[in-house]
This record gives sequence, structure tokens and C-alpha cells, in this order.
Amino acid sequence: MEERLAGLFSRHRGKIVSQQSAQLEAQILTAAQQRPQDGSMHWSTRKLAAELGTNHTRLARVLAKAGLQPHRLRRYLAPSASGSLVA
Repeated sequence: MEERLAGLFSRHRGKIVSQQSAQLEAQILTAAQQRPQDGSMHWSTRKLAAELGTNHTRLARVLAKAGLQPHRLRRYLAPSASGSLVA
């Protein structure tokens, strides 16, 4: 009440991003754009998180922040022997 409108805002500004976090984000973004090695068509957040040894929620936040949706990448389309695309 004493601070009026200013009292409604949080005092916590968040924590400082560490160098390790920046490196992990880079790894996540690089790996999400690669094809899974197990023959799957795309990554799930849980599968990719297990591969990178991190939490799936953190991974989902990094992907959302970058605007990346690995399940919607069109890399699974490959030319067949006849020259047409196979889904």
C-alpha cells in the first residue's frame, strides 16, 4: 500500500544467464535441427532432453524462445528412387 503502483511489480529481476546455460541452449538448438539417430521422423522434447541430459521443460522453453518446432521441420521428406517425394 505504501508503494502504490510500484508495489505491484516484482522485485526479482531473474537470474543472470551463465556461460554454461548459453552453451546448453546452443547445443539444444543445434541438436533439434538434426535428424534423430534412432530412425524417428522427429524429436520429442522428452527424447531430445534425454539425449542431451537435461530437463524436457527447459528444452521446451529454449525451443519456444527460438521459435523452433522440431516436429514441424520438413526434413523427413526424401526423394525416392522414382524421383517423387515420399512422406
